[in-house]
Amino acid sequence: MALAEIPLLLGTCLLAARLFREEQLAVAFAVLLVATDPVFEVVGIAVQVATGVDAIVPYAGAVDWAFIAWGFAVLLRTQYVLTGWRGLPSVLAFGLFAGLLAIFLAVFPRTELWIPARDDRDESRTSAIDRGRGVPPAGDPPR
Repeated sequence: MALAEIPLLLGTCLLAARLFREEQLAVAFAVLLVATDPVFEVVGIAVQVATGVDAIVPYAGAVDWAFIAWGFAVLLRTQYVLTGWRGLPSVLAFGLFAGLLAIFLAVFPRTELWIPARDDRDESRTSAIDRGRGVPPAGDPPR
């Protein structure tokens, strides 16, 4: 879980607890939702590796959607374990949690931790005059 997600999660848990008129649920929601994060990280890495296999590439989109659906199911199950079914507050709280998950997926997408920086230095080694004459940058094989 990224640090920027923590205040958003805590605020959403507090709002959901207020919907149930039980503020002590805020901490319980937060703890149970964060407790599922390590499992999602491990499975997310497995999904990422698996979708790189040539045999699974045509199904990569379906696998991603199944992973997201699993996340929504875990949200619903976590809420049901803590509060049971209470009608409208349950629906509204699930809407809050589902909206939060959607925001996390859209605004805070997961990326590789170690992405190599683009190397523009080779381009800068060739002068503008050489580029105009078609001389390749230093280190590139001649054409």
